[in-house]
Amino acid sequence: QAEIQATKTRAKAMETSKADKLIFAAMPFAPQYEDVFFVAMTYAAEQVGAVCDRVDRREFQGNVVEEIHRLIRKASAVIVDLSESKPNVLYEAGFAHALKKPCVHICSTPMDKLPFDVAQWKTTEYHSGQTHKLRKDLAQRLKAILD
Repeated sequence: QAEIQATKTRAKAMETSKADKLIFAAMPFAPQYEDVFFVAMTYAAEQVGAVCDRVDRREFQGNVVEEIHRLIRKASAVIVDLSESKPNVLYEAGFAHALKKPCVHICSTPMDKLPFDVAQWKTTEYHSGQTHKLRKDLAQRLKAILD
């Protein structure tokens, strides 16, 4: 809990800073994935001088899909959590791929359950409750694709 709170504080500071790089988080919006965003994704983005954001954490008016499109277009890279093969996440991943955005794929559910086309992507497996171990991997992957 302390790590999540500290990361939330760092994320707020980064939001108000002049960071010009955005990392878009395409992920399931469920309590069991909160630590993935706050512990691993925001940390990895900070390591490359960027801010990690997801659509449900933003204030905006209008259509949510249009906002997702806007954020993905603006993003330097996209972190895609393929856990549970959620349709909204697969849609966002497909949109990012169509725009040729660099994507880092992660997953905590059995990899053999991923749809065939998605299963071909390089995907970092992580275990629920151990997202602190995902931090370094994500940071390294982001550095590699953004350098």
